[in-house]
Amino acid sequence: MRILFDLKQTPTSILWISGQGNNFLIDPSSVISTASASLVDGTILNGMHQRNGVRNLHNRTLDSVFTDESILISTIIEANEVVVPIDVHHPPVEFNISFPNPVALIEDFDASARDFRRADFEVLNRALSEINWTNLQRCADVDMAVSTFCSIMSEVFDNSVPLVRPPLRLPWTNNRLKQLKPIRSKWLRLFSGSRCPFLKTKLNDATRRYRTYNRLCYRRYLDRTQSNLLRNIKMFWKFVNTKRKESGLPAVLHLKDRTAKSSAEKCNLFANHFSSIFPIQSLSTDEINAAVTLLPRDVLDLDVFAITEEMVLDAINNLKFSTSAGKDGIPSCVLKRCSAVLVKPLTHIFNLSFEQQKFPATWKRSFMSPIFKKGDKQDVRNYRGVTSLAACSKVLERIVNDYIKEQRKESGLPSYMFLEDKSATLDLDICNLLAEKFRSTFDSGSISTDQLTMAASNVPRQSTSFHHIVIDDDTILKATAKLKSSVSAGPDGIPATFLERYISRMLTPIKRIFQSSLTKSTFPSIWKEAYMFPVYKKGDRRNVNNYRGI
Repeated sequence: MRILFDLKQTPTSILWISGQGNNFLIDPSSVISTASASLVDGTILNGMHQRNGVRNLHNRTLDSVFTDESILISTIIEANEVVVPIDVHHPPVEFNISFPNPVALIEDFDASARDFRRADFEVLNRALSEINWTNLQRCADVDMAVSTFCSIMSEVFDNSVPLVRPPLRLPWTNNRLKQLKPIRSKWLRLFSGSRCPFLKTKLNDATRRYRTYNRLCYRRYLDRTQSNLLRNIKMFWKFVNTKRKESGLPAVLHLKDRTAKSSAEKCNLFANHFSSIFPIQSLSTDEINAAVTLLPRDVLDLDVFAITEEMVLDAINNLKFSTSAGKDGIPSCVLKRCSAVLVKPLTHIFNLSFEQQKFPATWKRSFMSPIFKKGDKQDVRNYRGVTSLAACSKVLERIVNDYIKEQRKESGLPSYMFLEDKSATLDLDICNLLAEKFRSTFDSGSISTDQLTMAASNVPRQSTSFHHIVIDDDTILKATAKLKSSVSAGPDGIPATFLERYISRMLTPIKRIFQSSLTKSTFPSIWKEAYMFPVYKKGDRRNVNNYRGI
């Protein structure tokens, strides 16, 4: 919303003519000076139009009024009733401005929510240490185990975590100010009934004390906000929002031709909008198998993967401290403050999940909150969704992620696979893209028997016959010594450094393999395979054609 009154400032070189509606356009015959160009560029950049067409004694418009499209302004006319002397070069004008009604906002309050910021963690730790987790260990299904765990935690929270208080109308209100207000109301009620001078004195005294202390609390609140400006920027914007009174959601929301007024209708409206933006795409078994074939064999073996209590404690310590709970009702602050007493049941649930190859259904669910971006607050499309995941699922995810990264380092997988802050799906997509590029670059066409016969006919008849070659130990040792030292292994999993160190113990089996290959004129199929790594050449790094394969 922009309004610009340019009174006695408009360059005289600009001439205005009538346009569409109440807008006025620049006359093409105007001589645009530097000052005029600056004014015109500034108004066009901000999407503003000149609205004033009142002319002075010389039939010129020197006073301009610029507004944007959000301002509803009436036709500007010359004022008839004025209280100051009239300037013939700058006639007075009058007009009406209509501002859009402010959007009514409603802030929902959940009376059953818990305030973990005021939780008594000493009482919570003491209660959790006395719990017998035998019933949890007897659960044969992981979903039942998680449900039992959440039920036990909810019962403990009843005695150690208070409910969220209703929001205060004034952020600087404290207990003393809340006590002074009903006292003033009491004397006002008594004075209104009798009009007694004594009661009026009491009322004035109570009013003075309430207003004085209210101003004192407000000044302290402002000082506190200003001091936190540099340390915590969120406190500053929270103060600005209280001044704007923009907290909460509008009373009425709409999405295209649908409207919502109740909380349930608003929730369904947001759910429809977010589900259309983030569609659920499930991969078929064939797609997963096709992607997994690009990964090296025997790199990850989750069947023998066992989670220890040390791994759980390490993952909990790396969690971000938060008092917001997910669908299971357990925030990360509880896991961090009570990790010593919760590590055993969590370890049992995590291992049970791997044994059954099943992720708990409760941890798949989450809360999604709408966050306003910009534009019309009543339009659901101007909101983005922020998800609150279960803290226990984050612990399990961190444990698996750390294990995969550790296995990647030990197995020598390419550096572009399983990168930090990148999903495994992205890694597989990169593999597919690079494979297609290198496959088209190095076309591995098969040679027919006729082609081999024609090529062999050009070889001298008395050349060496491979059937009579005998490989001895010295030949293998000399060939091994000429290998380039490397710790990277191929598809067979044997790096060159391993051969150099232990070749003396492997001479007999290697010699048999080599001799059998020459005798049967076949090359081992696993030695025909190789890993190909993309190496950047030059140009755009996002273009696959700018990589070469090694």
